[in-house]
Amino acid sequence: MPHDGEIGNPQAIPETEKAWLAGVIEGDGSLGMGFQLQNGYGKSRIFGNPANYDEFEKSKNGKGYQRFAVKPSIQFSNQDGLLIESVCNLFIRICKKQPLIRESKGQYENSRSVLSVGLYGLQAVFDVLEAILPYLHGEKQARARLLFRFISSRFARHKHLGRGNGASKVPYNSDELLIIRQFYETGRRKGGKTNPEIGRVLTDYERAVANLEEVEAMKI
Repeated sequence: MPHDGEIGNPQAIPETEKAWLAGVIEGDGSLGMGFQLQNGYGKSRIFGNPANYDEFEKSKNGKGYQRFAVKPSIQFSNQDGLLIESVCNLFIRICKKQPLIRESKGQYENSRSVLSVGLYGLQAVFDVLEAILPYLHGEKQARARLLFRFISSRFARHKHLGRGNGASKVPYNSDELLIIRQFYETGRRKGGKTNPEIGRVLTDYERAVANLEEVEAMKI
């Protein structure tokens, strides 16, 4: 069990443990940007033609024009319960957040169950990425850097930095949309193409944001 002084304190975690966690994530882990459609998206246009950011953030239901959300995550799956427990404890010690643990049945009747531990939320994922990034060297390094850049941008553009969900509600800008697209492309080894539905939503949003940013630039 982690000591009180270690919980939520990445600096208190030995570098050897950070390196071990990086290796575990690189082997059987995954980095995600869960793509969630919002407000009943179903048409080719996600909003009209907002004239400024204030209008961009308003809508009838008060949730803004943002019709999709990206949910960063770090997940690890294995059949070894002790290994899952070690990863879970390290997550808690680094980011002070309880991960979500799931169990799924094996593919065959006599096969062992698979345990999965998932970490969600901008601050939690940011803290863990900051701890393990120096020790990632495989394919996941590029995706980890993109995810880290994305969350850093979300925090930098939100007036109240730190923990909480406020940064997740800031409308995406063109740089963040590019990171999202690059992240999905790096996750597809063959052809590097984004899921068609996600690509369609991103393209609509990119066009609208580009027009909006052009309007804002003309005001300066």
